[in-house]
Amino acid sequence: MSGRKISFRINGEQAASLERLTRRHSPNASDVASDALDLYTKLSASDHEAIRHIERFGGVDDTRVLMERISRAVQVTWYEIALRRIRLNLANASGEPLESEDELLAITARVSKRPC
Repeated sequence: MSGRKISFRINGEQAASLERLTRRHSPNASDVASDALDLYTKLSASDHEAIRHIERFGGVDDTRVLMERISRAVQVTWYEIALRRIRLNLANASGEPLESEDELLAITARVSKRPC
């Protein structure tokens, strides 16, 4: 990714987390920081305030619940996008518009029974 280079300080816990993340998923630290900043800047000012409030006054359990809820929202959105793409691809392949998950499953079953 090209762009403007900036520097900032992170604490030891953040550095360790960043190192674990880059080892597991192999993006570089710059890409991770850029992705995180991109998401954070898309939140509203009241979201920023709420996050700071949770971090300042909440406990470990509050942060864990927040992260679980964010993770769930990400996974649901990912699933919905995948489902839309599957519907579009199957509709294009079958020539039939898809209105429900049942129709999607029926067409998937028919397509999977066809010989290759």
